[in-house]
Amino acid sequence: MYSLFKYAKEDLSNYVGYNAEFERDICIKGESFLNKNSYQSLLFISEPDTWNADKKIIEKYKELKKFSNFYLNIK
Repeated sequence: MYSLFKYAKEDLSNYVGYNAEFERDICIKGESFLNKNSYQSLLFISEPDTWNADKKIIEKYKELKKFSNFYLNIK
């Protein structure tokens, strides 16, 4: 849901649990528990340049983002 809300440019500050580090944390940890399309969508909407992380991590996720796509699968 985070990816969809962010893609739609919703104000995420109203949601419990969201903070400045949320996106960074789910991008770094999400590959292990999200399905492939959800993780690709997350990378697509991510903004690694805004993360509080070292340059190596930011560059890694900027590179991953280049090859990502946004997938929407609603049932």
